[in-house]
Amino acid sequence: MATKDISGGVIYNSQTQGDAIDSLLGIPSKRIATVVAATGNNANVLLDTYVGIGPFSRGTFLLEVEAAATDVGDTLDVFIDSTNDDDTPEDWVNIIHFSQVLGNGGVKRLIAATPDAAGFEADVTVDLAAGATPRPLVGHLVRVRYTTAGDANANLSFTFHVHASFRH
Repeated sequence: MATKDISGGVIYNSQTQGDAIDSLLGIPSKRIATVVAATGNNANVLLDTYVGIGPFSRGTFLLEVEAAATDVGDTLDVFIDSTNDDDTPEDWVNIIHFSQVLGNGGVKRLIAATPDAAGFEADVTVDLAAGATPRPLVGHLVRVRYTTAGDANANLSFTFHVHASFRH
């Protein structure tokens, strides 16, 4: 897992081919995670951690599933977590859990936005349920993680990207 500084605000990455959230919401965004052919049963695979997203108060995230063409029993869960302290693993708070993607679901685009933190209170000791209302950003660090599970024939495969945009 790599740590990448994005203290300039919007994530700029020359590998990004088109800004998915730009076209949906009209705001700048960049790809923050790419997984090509996630295979096998995996629990909590951590992708890159991004630092320097502050002083932003809200984030918009887009999950683009490019390939999910195996079995209905195969599943993909993608999470966005946030913290102020990545030295303490238990301080990461799950702020988004996209709706679960099924193995036969094909191409999908799922978008989730974090709410303003003002007046927000929630139990953050467990992950959100799939598709639940997002929680506010809780720090200047953001990471993407995912889990996969499959049926008995072990042929699961998902290709996906996560894009993000942060705003005041």
